[in-house]
Amino acid sequence: MVQYLADWVAVIYLAIQELENNVISPLIMAGRLKLNSVAVIFSMLLSVAVFGILGVLVIVVINMFAHIRQAKKYTSVSNRDASKASGDRYGS
Repeated sequence: MVQYLADWVAVIYLAIQELENNVISPLIMAGRLKLNSVAVIFSMLLSVAVFGILGVLVIVVINMFAHIRQAKKYTSVSNRDASKASGDRYGS
């Protein structure tokens, strides 16, 4: 009976750990960094399959860098388009 209970405790503990590590933590990171949750989870799964644990540690930083680069590019393009529409010759 004790071994049976210990087995169930181990299974429940592992299930909770997997849920936290693979679902809850990426959702919190995505919300905190203002990234798409699905993109974070997918990139973490892909990086662990390709690069292992080190890939998971690095991929969130890479995602954030890509997000910032994309946001800056979009902002500069929209500012340039706005200055053209207003007739501002120097973009200021």
